[in-house]
Amino acid sequence: MAFVEIKTNVTIPNIDDFVDDLLHISAAILSRPPNEIAVNVTDQQRAMRTNGFRGSPAYVIELKCVDRFGSAENRRIAKGYAQFMDKQLGIGKEGGMILFLDPGAQNIALGGDTLEWRSGDGMSPGSRDIWDFPRNSHLYPRTMSE
Repeated sequence: MAFVEIKTNVTIPNIDDFVDDLLHISAAILSRPPNEIAVNVTDQQRAMRTNGFRGSPAYVIELKCVDRFGSAENRRIAKGYAQFMDKQLGIGKEGGMILFLDPGAQNIALGGDTLEWRSGDGMSPGSRDIWDFPRNSHLYPRTMSE
């Protein structure tokens, strides 16, 4: 699971389309299916500054994901989101900040239960996520081939 939250001081003309585009670009950037991503967008944040100048277009992206990204992966993701924000809203990379947060599977709940890594599945860190969902969840079972 991943959660992408964008706050910006610009007005987004058609926020519904922007959210749809964000979901699909996030799936591509994070190499996850859209049903494993939640997004939230807040525009018109009047007091926001990321580059120190009042009135300059700016954004903050918080990416919360249970993964162990390394420096190279974070740079690739940051570049993808910076390009998206420049193309969609005209905010250059100097107006953006991205926070990478790993809350841990024990700190995220879906379907009334927390997500936990399967133990003993032979998967190494950084490989495809496989989660233990409650057996009564519509998300259970998942297989390695999905």
